[in-house]
Amino acid sequence: MRNNFEQLLEKVLMPLEIKKPVRTNRISVAIRKMIFAGLKIVKVAGPVLAVFFVIWFVIFNKEGSAIKIQDVSSAKYNNELVAQIARLIVLPDERPFIATIVDYKPLENNPFFKGAKKGDKVLFYEKADKAILYDIELNRIINVSSINDAGIDYKQ
Repeated sequence: MRNNFEQLLEKVLMPLEIKKPVRTNRISVAIRKMIFAGLKIVKVAGPVLAVFFVIWFVIFNKEGSAIKIQDVSSAKYNNELVAQIARLIVLPDERPFIATIVDYKPLENNPFFKGAKKGDKVLFYEKADKAILYDIELNRIINVSSINDAGIDYKQ
């Protein structure tokens, strides 16, 4: 009887077969396909995006290179430049925004820049609404105009 009872307990408490979950390769195959599809997209889109950004940089670098803005680190140079120009003309009592012309070709159509050349300086006085074009080599002021009349967007 004891044997029968033990057998009964084994049947009730312990199932005869413990079934392990069946793994299907369908899920792993689907995931693998998605990964490979993503890699294909990256292989194609990566170089395309790289070329796009290089072209974008070249185009916008050329457009923005007509006037180069001076670094703040060159404050001593800027102060000397302002002092040099102050000997030629009375300047407004404010700190100017100074730019250097690096490519005068795009500026040829603007009458303010007539006679300008590479290396000339442009001083912008915002409060006084004044723009001064200065030839550093000849130590001569080429043109003075209001910023609005000159048609200059110096806050690019």
